[in-house]
Amino acid sequence: MTISLVLSIIMLASCSGNSQSDEALANLAVTVDTELQSLAKGSPDWLGVGGVSYEDKVFKIELCLEQLSADAIEQPLAEYATAIYMRSHTGATLDGIVNNLVKTDGKMVIELSDADGASKSFEISASRLRRLVVAKLMELDYNAVKENVSDILSANCETYSADMRAASCDFELNGGFAQYTLTFPASTAYAQYTTGSLAGRFLKILRPAYEKMGDCEPIVRELMESLGIDGYRFICTAQDGKTLRAPIAWRLLDQAPATTQNNEE
Repeated sequence: MTISLVLSIIMLASCSGNSQSDEALANLAVTVDTELQSLAKGSPDWLGVGGVSYEDKVFKIELCLEQLSADAIEQPLAEYATAIYMRSHTGATLDGIVNNLVKTDGKMVIELSDADGASKSFEISASRLRRLVVAKLMELDYNAVKENVSDILSANCETYSADMRAASCDFELNGGFAQYTLTFPASTAYAQYTTGSLAGRFLKILRPAYEKMGDCEPIVRELMESLGIDGYRFICTAQDGKTLRAPIAWRLLDQAPATTQNNEE
């Protein structure tokens, strides 16, 4: 009887603790929803938020990517981006989510969708979530994240190649830059450009793209910079002529004039 009584007390205390954690997580979901809705409002061309909820030990965050494909994001990158966001939002809310999910043995689920209707789900256990907060970024599947970001950036080759009417475009992360090499049949195709004018041409493409990120731009920039990406480099090359290089550091991107659309607003 004594043993049964002790076990009953332990079970009741455990249930009571979980009930309190469940209630706390439900309230925290409302707080996070408000924060993310505000972020989405400041980034309407980049991010949409379906909602944040907590139920059955699952802290669910529903996001819609307006410019990226959900299929392009892999688990390591999803976790890495979550870590960067959380580290810029430390405090009672973050502590409450992590600590209470640990108590309930719960998990965070991030559901991504995109403008084409594709969707993808990422589960992050409570223990993994805690590690995302305390571990160094270099310890969070860094190489896999870098490879995923490289794949996403390489998708821009088609845009840059079409804009310059190049025969081909190759991408790589090289020397701290997101580097695009445009190959032409002959160097006459870019003979009219200098380093400065070539950089100016691509700034007219890059600046609007980053403006579309809105309030999400600092998060994207922090993620890229944490991977050692200091800006962009565009290279025009041909077998019969000289190679022209135009590096664009973040500083130049920041100094580029706002687009006409933003000026009108």
